[in-house]
Amino acid sequence: GAAMAYRFARERPELVAAVGTMAGHLGPPSLKRFASPVSLIHIVGDQDPFSPLEGGRVETRRVQIMTRAPRMDVGDWARANGLTSNDEPRRVDRGDARIQELRWGGLESGEPGETPAEVEVRWIVV
Repeated sequence: GAAMAYRFARERPELVAAVGTMAGHLGPPSLKRFASPVSLIHIVGDQDPFSPLEGGRVETRRVQIMTRAPRMDVGDWARANGLTSNDEPRRVDRGDARIQELRWGGLESGEPGETPAEVEVRWIVV
């Protein structure tokens, strides 16, 4: 599911406003700048054996693969949307230490009347 959503959005960004994925991987890390912005929310579990936070080898009964750290995939997605290294991700305090969130783009403060950015990328660990 996640890989297909990522692939479709990469190949046809003019048809997609946003992608939401649970675990899953982006695939090859070479992303070109999107022709149209595509927001992303990527949620991972910190105990997921098939999507380890640090990346690494994942094994099932039939296959062994090497995965990238999901944080790298999300950073690549932010760059493909034109969010540069100057747009460092912001940590978001949700009042629950079990949930971590990094965010690129979007609202800085969430103040009423503030205009949202054209694109937002979020990485959430639960």
